[in-house]
Amino acid sequence: MNKQSLRGYLLILAAALSWGWIPVFSRIAYQYGSNPQTAAAFRSFVAAPVFLIWLLAKGSLKQFKIKDLPIYLVYGIVAYAGTCYFYMAAVQLLTSAMAAILLYTSAAFIIILNRLIYKDAITRDKIIALLCTFFGCFLVVRAYDPGAFLGNMKGILFGLASGLCYSMTTVMGTSLRKKNPGEVNSGLMTIFGALVFLIVCPPWKGPAPSLPLMGAYLGLGIVCSVMGFGFYLKGMEQGIDGGVAGIIAMIEPVAATILGCLFFRDAIAWPQIVGIAVVLFGAAWPILAERRENAASSGLTKVKV
Repeated sequence: MNKQSLRGYLLILAAALSWGWIPVFSRIAYQYGSNPQTAAAFRSFVAAPVFLIWLLAKGSLKQFKIKDLPIYLVYGIVAYAGTCYFYMAAVQLLTSAMAAILLYTSAAFIIILNRLIYKDAITRDKIIALLCTFFGCFLVVRAYDPGAFLGNMKGILFGLASGLCYSMTTVMGTSLRKKNPGEVNSGLMTIFGALVFLIVCPPWKGPAPSLPLMGAYLGLGIVCSVMGFGFYLKGMEQGIDGGVAGIIAMIEPVAATILGCLFFRDAIAWPQIVGIAVVLFGAAWPILAERRENAASSGLTKVKV
């Protein structure tokens, strides 16, 4: 492994760890009078100006076309604002582990939506991923315990909604990648999401500011958005394969689980630990299978030559 690849892996790992702090900062904000909508709004209010300055400084917006504004607006509403709100709402009602792993049901939604929208084939490997996701979530949300499952139903629905919205980052991003590079798509997604929050949750209607609350908002905006996306994009620039980057990023729910146990003493039963492992395995399986097939194809090509 060369130094550039090592740097790329470490940057993507740093991104995943940055995103793992979302439940921590969210729950601190709730303790000081905020709610999921306001916390999600202030996360975008902090991150959007930084992204805008970054894109302007690099001159990345020169390729942006006004005619693409509507699709980026939808992208911001669904992929960014929707994910932020529903995930933070799930964090308020569930443990960090449950909320984080429900976010990663996005892998299953991507498989289904890509089939419906882009007619992508659902292969054996994708079916394995879907089954792992469903079984793992069954364990994580404690569906085997009717009392606990029904008592958390609202939070579970919020968590699944966050996974659906998060999947749109990839589903919609598939077509947007043809229009602009990744940093522009991520930046515009955040900026347009902030504009939506500016309308539905203006900052002057939030709870009275306090030092801990402002610190939580800054953490959500700087650590979980700017640093998270910044590290990830910088890591990808080192030539890291997208599939490998996706696998490394799956450390996020593990980080969220550990941080939840450390900061809030979240209880986690062994079936939930097994469920987390199964979901992560299912999310990684199609990527590993694709890399295996590509390696095999490359080997055959070399033999033929």
